[in-house]
Amino acid sequence: FRLPVLSVFIFAYHPTDVISQPRELTLEECYALAKSNYPLIRQQSLIQEASAFSIESISKSLLPQINVNAQSTYQSDVTSIPVKFPGIEIPVPAKNQYKIVAEVNQILYDGGLVNQQKKLAAANAGIEQSNLEVDLYQLKERINGLFFGLLLNAETFKQHELVKADIQNGIARVQALIRNGTALKSSLASLQAEALLSEQQSITLKSARRSYLDMLGLLIQQNLPDSEVLKIPPAILPSKEITRPELQFFQSRKSKLAVSSQILKSQTLPKASLFLQAGAGKPGLNMLSNQFDPYYIGGIKLMWGFGNLYTYKSDKSNLEIEVKKNDIQKETFLFNTRYALVRQESESQKFLKLSDTDDEIIALRKQVKNSTLAQLQNGTVNSSDYLRDVYAEENAAIQKIMHELQYLSALYSEKTLRGN
Repeated sequence: FRLPVLSVFIFAYHPTDVISQPRELTLEECYALAKSNYPLIRQQSLIQEASAFSIESISKSLLPQINVNAQSTYQSDVTSIPVKFPGIEIPVPAKNQYKIVAEVNQILYDGGLVNQQKKLAAANAGIEQSNLEVDLYQLKERINGLFFGLLLNAETFKQHELVKADIQNGIARVQALIRNGTALKSSLASLQAEALLSEQQSITLKSARRSYLDMLGLLIQQNLPDSEVLKIPPAILPSKEITRPELQFFQSRKSKLAVSSQILKSQTLPKASLFLQAGAGKPGLNMLSNQFDPYYIGGIKLMWGFGNLYTYKSDKSNLEIEVKKNDIQKETFLFNTRYALVRQESESQKFLKLSDTDDEIIALRKQVKNSTLAQLQNGTVNSSDYLRDVYAEENAAIQKIMHELQYLSALYSEKTLRGN
């Protein structure tokens, strides 16, 4: 396994930067800074807080439930005994009646419904958290593009500076020939025009660098100066395992569906609770009394609603369909990811093979350029011939830079695709 040659360099515009050893911004630091500073990250704590509040509220349903009721009524008739006994007066209740009752209910058995509802709240939070991680992970793709774009820009600029030096060298040679009367001024003008074009290209490269730095700085919330140094990431061998956050999202959704299935089952089970009623009324428990009397009633209550049994089978079938849909979506995601990885692995191998002959091409182009420079000095070729070979060497050098950086970029794109 051959490491790219560029991995031993430090990218900067000025040699003094290497001597002073400025801070080197790494790709991993950019990942971490982008994630920690992205506005969406603040939603993470809100999801946790909301889940905690939901679970707390559900848990309180197991506490004693207290209800207070009061009513005042007037009725058209009351219960009476239409039989008279000598010496006995049977009171007739008043038609206006009053009642105030406090009732306490304590759940004894709910079929596990409350426990399953707490699990459902936690599962919903897990889905939201997983979805958030998916959104945050997509930042890596943006960082990769900007980071490797800046590296390529820096090396292209450095190579362009060497070309400018070659043009200036050619200008000096032609000026000497003109003084000796062995060259035309038009050859000098051609070289000088190319020198101006090179300056324009330098401005374009610097402007592109500034734009890339601004975009990267916005993502990582850092002020990146023009002299910012980016450290070349090492060549890596990405793990073959796929660990993307989307897989956790599918798993969280599957867990929620499993809990929902348990809730369906719990809803079909009977419920039991203790209850205590205490109050006062006119009449109280003695319906024949016309006095306000206190009273209490206590006992055990059993409730079993059969309505959920009617829809249990269809509801459970719907949940099973949702599980199958979730599994299919997961399989589709893995298929698409593996498909993209096949292309990405092919790309990285292509750039690695292309870089094998780059050094030889550059050496040959340099040899031709030096030969043309000597011929230019002897007056056997013109400035156009020299510029052609200068740019041919520059193009070969830039191709080498591009192949090595594209190889690294492909490796890290594969790493991002796999989620490791």
